[in-house]
Amino acid sequence: MTNYAIVMTKWVGLYGTVRIAKEKKEDLLTRLPEYLIEDAARFEKYLSTEKDTETAKGVNECETIPLGAGGLYKALYELSKEKKCGITAFAKAIPIRQETIEISEFYDINPYMLNSQGSILIITPREKVKDLLLKLAKNEIPAAMIGRFTGGNDCIVTNGERRTYIKPPKEDGLWCVIPKERSDGES
Repeated sequence: MTNYAIVMTKWVGLYGTVRIAKEKKEDLLTRLPEYLIEDAARFEKYLSTEKDTETAKGVNECETIPLGAGGLYKALYELSKEKKCGITAFAKAIPIRQETIEISEFYDINPYMLNSQGSILIITPREKVKDLLLKLAKNEIPAAMIGRFTGGNDCIVTNGERRTYIKPPKEDGLWCVIPKERSDGES
């Protein structure tokens, strides 16, 4: 697996951002501008992953993993355990919207552990990353190579010299803002 890369479509926390923007608008308006909240709510148009998945399938040797509850960190941790190898993700490469950052800071939640339904991870041989990214761009799907598989068992995110070890997933940040019983059914 060490010759495989991880590509992510769209942005982390996509579904969580939409839900919070729609259901907590009045709270958010106490500190955030209305246009930002409305923009975040309009991300709903990006929640389908059908086009992402179909585009990835057009590149040989790609495997797709939909993101969901627990966000990117949960998906990376589980992927590392499933494949029985390490993962290094690059913090600066992970796509995130400013709206997600602002909403996450407002509620003091980790955007990388926020429901990311609407985005997928694509596992592809490193030599096919450029072709995959070009094909996604041609289909107007934002994407970035966010990491790679490594030897060992550690699942880490690097930011320059700083290394953060991803631990077993905790509760989704969405459930900290919107009670879980109202969020059930999302994966």
